[in-house]
Amino acid sequence: MKNYDIRPEWHPIMPSKKNAAFPLRNGQIMLFADFFNFFYFRLPITKFCKEMLDEYAMHISHIHLLGLAKLRHFEYASLSLGVLPEKLIFRAFYTRVWKAPFFTFDRRSTDESCLRLVPSSSRDKDWRKKFFFIDADVIPGGMHWRTTASKENVKDVDPAKGSTKRTRNTKP
Repeated sequence: MKNYDIRPEWHPIMPSKKNAAFPLRNGQIMLFADFFNFFYFRLPITKFCKEMLDEYAMHISHIHLLGLAKLRHFEYASLSLGVLPEKLIFRAFYTRVWKAPFFTFDRRSTDESCLRLVPSSSRDKDWRKKFFFIDADVIPGGMHWRTTASKENVKDVDPAKGSTKRTRNTKP
């Protein structure tokens, strides 16, 4: 846990071999060690990451490793260009999809997408061995937990086809 800057007051718990990732324990969330190892995910989460979780009504325990990688890469790329990452622009490039048992982001299938060559998500067969629990308080404001709603027919409308207006924010 020291490698990930996990504070002791967040009460990290390494699960035993008998523990399952789901259902979640009361007052805790489940995070994958690979979030930290491969995508420099850190706590507390960034404002943009929280906004995207809220936008899609997703719990961080339901996001696939490669979905988080796409989210973080977009955020880093935006900041490196001197602009704040924007939800609408992210949604123009990516669509949320359900690939049981996780949500992820795939590139939008349009001819205009500059991400046509990025491979779509794959599945990590050993994900059940790579998680730990932590206090849910590390993410302010709570997150949505989907239990009864169908995840198979999740729709994410392309913002380019809507009439949503946006303003460009260039102050990082």
